[in-house]
Amino acid sequence: MSPAPFIFSKDGVDLLDDNSAAVWDVVLPGYETSARTIRVTNNSGVNLESCRLVATNGITDSSPDDRFSEILQSGHGNPYPCKDLNNLPITFTVTDAGPPAVVDLLVDGSGWDVWDVTNEAQKSTGTGLTCDGITRYRFAIGTNYESIEFVLSSTFVDGTSYIWISDGGDACRVAMTGETLTTGIDGAEITETGEADGVITVGGYVDIDLALFPSALMTSALNERLFSLRAIGYDVGGVEYSSEVVGSYNVANVLSADLMFRYSVRQEKYYLPRFNAGPDVYIPDGAGDYIEDPDSPGDYILIPDPAPDPMPQRYRQEDSWVASTTGTHVEDEQNPGTYIVLASHPTGGYYTSLTAMLAASGVTFTT
Repeated sequence: MSPAPFIFSKDGVDLLDDNSAAVWDVVLPGYETSARTIRVTNNSGVNLESCRLVATNGITDSSPDDRFSEILQSGHGNPYPCKDLNNLPITFTVTDAGPPAVVDLLVDGSGWDVWDVTNEAQKSTGTGLTCDGITRYRFAIGTNYESIEFVLSSTFVDGTSYIWISDGGDACRVAMTGETLTTGIDGAEITETGEADGVITVGGYVDIDLALFPSALMTSALNERLFSLRAIGYDVGGVEYSSEVVGSYNVANVLSADLMFRYSVRQEKYYLPRFNAGPDVYIPDGAGDYIEDPDSPGDYILIPDPAPDPMPQRYRQEDSWVASTTGTHVEDEQNPGTYIVLASHPTGGYYTSLTAMLAASGVTFTT
């Protein structure tokens, strides 16, 4: 096997040997992680230009090696993520038993356009694909599987395959170290220091930053999230060189936790308001006042300072008024008008860190 054109490393360790730098155990929906710096080195043996780094949705393939001998996410587009743990069935119609066999490829019973990367030819509706273990094909832009490349095995055995596409790439942010992070799907041009834009010379390197910013709508249902981190460059003749590292992360399911919190409170100090049981009695605090809802014991109504007219019926969380079943609230300084629910703290007081807040509720959190 020829060496990888690009080497991804962290502190001198090749990520192909240890990809922990591209793995997050738990991330919070709606909050950006700190960036991790990864070095990308040109190992191709030639100077490369138009170099880019992309982070796109990762894939897994459930078919045996006698159907697809190779399948990968090329980075030339972003395949559409699955909404559940299933995906469309891939079937084949053998038109020539060979060898090598020739097949038509069908996705959920329909032919999808495929690009013959090896021979630079269009294969309309996926017909006439050669099972030789050499020819590389790529699903066309605009299909659910866009940019996924595959090689059909020379020992092809007919059957049904599935490609599962994670939404993990949607959260990725990338940039050259020191520059503004951009979406991984859009990618970033990477340039060796002192070289023209997009150029990395033989043995040259670029340090890049990788962070995650998962949507607030993400849940833990589709964990583990996968993404493809890929560097792409071209020699003077236009030949493409690229290498990939697969990363992963899990999204915390904060909606079903015993408490809700925002990552922005980490290492901050908040005053926790005290509550009285009477419906018309409350103790003021700096972020607004609370009284118990007389129509729903155990729930609390926020009265901001100054109180609005009419008075809100519940404290505000995200974009809707919701009820609290227990505990106290602190306002999120990063998002005024939104409050964090913590475990019961009847006497009020200070928490000095997110860790302390969690510990008070018997919850531990690791990053």
